[in-house]
Amino acid sequence: MPISKRLLAASALALVLWPLSGQSQEAPVKAVRGNLVTDYQGVQVEDPYRSLEDLKSSDTQAWAAAQAAYAHSRLDQLPGRKALYDRVAALDAERSPAILSLSVTPRGQWFYLKRLGGESAAKLYTRARGPDSPERLLLDPLAWQKQDGKVHSINNFTVAPDGRHVVAVVSVADAELGELQVFDSASGQPVLPPVPGIWGELPAVWARDGRSMFYMQGASALAPEGEPFGKMQMYQHFLDGRADRKLMGSGESFGPEVRDKDWIALDPASSSLFTLVGETEGVGGESRVSAVRTAELLRDPRQARWAPLFGADAHVQDYGAIGRFVYARSFDQASRYRVLRYDMSRPGSAPAEVVPQQAGVIDAIGVAQDGLYYIVRTGSISELFRLKHGARSGSGERIALPFTGAATLLDANARVPGIVFTLEGWTHELQVMRAFGTEVATTSLVMPSANPIGADWVSEEKTCTSHDGVAVPMSIVSRRGLAKDGSHPTLVDGYGGYGQPEPAYFNRRMQAWFERGGIFVEVKPRGGGAYGRDWYQAGVGPRKSNTWKDMIACAETLIAQGYTSREKVAIQGTSMGGVAVGRAVTERPDLFAVGIVRVGITDAVRFIEATGNGPNHEIEMGSVKTEAGIKQLLAMSTYHQVKDGTAYPALLFTSGMNDNRVAPWIAFKTFARMSAATSSGRPVLLRVETAGGHGVSSTSDQRNHEMADRLAFILWNTGDKDFQPAP
Repeated sequence: MPISKRLLAASALALVLWPLSGQSQEAPVKAVRGNLVTDYQGVQVEDPYRSLEDLKSSDTQAWAAAQAAYAHSRLDQLPGRKALYDRVAALDAERSPAILSLSVTPRGQWFYLKRLGGESAAKLYTRARGPDSPERLLLDPLAWQKQDGKVHSINNFTVAPDGRHVVAVVSVADAELGELQVFDSASGQPVLPPVPGIWGELPAVWARDGRSMFYMQGASALAPEGEPFGKMQMYQHFLDGRADRKLMGSGESFGPEVRDKDWIALDPASSSLFTLVGETEGVGGESRVSAVRTAELLRDPRQARWAPLFGADAHVQDYGAIGRFVYARSFDQASRYRVLRYDMSRPGSAPAEVVPQQAGVIDAIGVAQDGLYYIVRTGSISELFRLKHGARSGSGERIALPFTGAATLLDANARVPGIVFTLEGWTHELQVMRAFGTEVATTSLVMPSANPIGADWVSEEKTCTSHDGVAVPMSIVSRRGLAKDGSHPTLVDGYGGYGQPEPAYFNRRMQAWFERGGIFVEVKPRGGGAYGRDWYQAGVGPRKSNTWKDMIACAETLIAQGYTSREKVAIQGTSMGGVAVGRAVTERPDLFAVGIVRVGITDAVRFIEATGNGPNHEIEMGSVKTEAGIKQLLAMSTYHQVKDGTAYPALLFTSGMNDNRVAPWIAFKTFARMSAATSSGRPVLLRVETAGGHGVSSTSDQRNHEMADRLAFILWNTGDKDFQPAP
């Protein structure tokens, strides 16, 4: 479906699926079960609700509308739900601003996406002479909404090196697939016609001279029934209005090889001599990096001579360039990563190790004019270091941080000294800081909340013992002084995908949960990045079962240690975390009172086979094209592991009609299967965000309502007296 039709379909459904409160609580008709069986490499796979994949079907629309209306009615009529929402919204309105991304130019200008407390969208601001100069609003999606009535989001932005122009990807209704737009940074006015069909995760990058930029687009993104990614193409886009020209792409005979599932990353500005390109084959793949002399590339991309710098066998996850050197974070011979330095002027030469493997995990690197900055994480807590360019291996200097927490790199530029980063903890609000060498200064971009909270919050770093004896880390956050008597509703959250770390973070809206005696637990199961590459590999593909078994083990430990009880424990996961939660619930339905799957991957087979995002995950999950692949997909697929007549816990599935990452019909099908199979009599609900997608760019009101619904659902089904529906 082309993007225009997809958005139109979602808009049409929006009129149907978001009901007014107070409607009847009569349960809607269940989906009609089919008898479809498909042969995958000799494996017979049942798919009884395949018909729900057709979002254009009037039957699917009517069924989804009824389910959404019912869920909304049940949740909205819980006695404590309105007060809970009001508290969540008030906490959100009082929070300090959120800085989503930031860029510092060589001229000292600061540009950043900031969302104020209570605002529905992030706006782009600029400061002409550093973080302490006056702030100016540049791009305002809320003003655009007043003009055309559509909810706009700035998915990403990049600034020309001279600071005169900004290029941004702008999408509508959390769809993520949007338009590339170029703006004048003085007036905020567009200067070129928009380029449609750009995936929101993919920022354009500027040429070093600021006269053109480069963007990536799926080969069929603009075609009927096209996909936003796959067979990616890289184009040069000119400020003077010349026609775009192709630099490279899947299927082209010039440029470095681009495979059908590759993502392309171009760096034309960090070096005055070389342009760098990195290609990664799907989610979980390693980078293949090549270099070309920039003058050759700009003169004629078809004749430019690219030289491979390193291949996938170098096991590089991320990298950055300065001059002729490329720093690369690699897990080659280092499960917790090390940093290598390559010389672009000597392709094929062996790299030098500049940062050896540490006791903690090297999470991120940033190349600045004055050195290589890198973050080392132990559990949920980070340390920050700088290695001067040319310094001997292992001589990185530790940078003292003002409090214990997790650091996240916001901006590093090879033409600008120092870096900008955030620091936050489970009980400390986020701050935006700048490091010059070993000196750290707090910026004024994020001022403390006028109504601070968290002084009575406490966090614990603990482990549980999983099914095979492995110690799995978890962070436990609650209000101080809670008795370990098993009486507390406990929300156990986990992800376990892509090797992503799970650092500490501060969410002031959780005060609404803690005020009701709730406990929050962040489990770091295998498949994530808690202990580096080996930890990730222990929970991927054929070993994915470790992810949900780790979640189960930690829930059991929390019960055994008196934090909660089986009647009070809820498990939650988002996106890839849907695998962990869905399978934990289907493997141990007796253990949990509540399960919540947020835009989750619960039909692994059809996610891989039938969605545009699926093929990117074959390395991570498996392929339907091999017997081994289909068996491991079935093993991690909640939809296919549901058993009729089983007493499942209360379940809430959420979906977004504009979701281009995890198609909404995945939640539809799993909800239908689970609601038909359960024998417990406990509620199974489907929540549909009709004017939203995966949640990446959802509005504050959408986020607050969704959070209130999730917490109310848990409190209802863990026995809180203020959330019991009227008889």
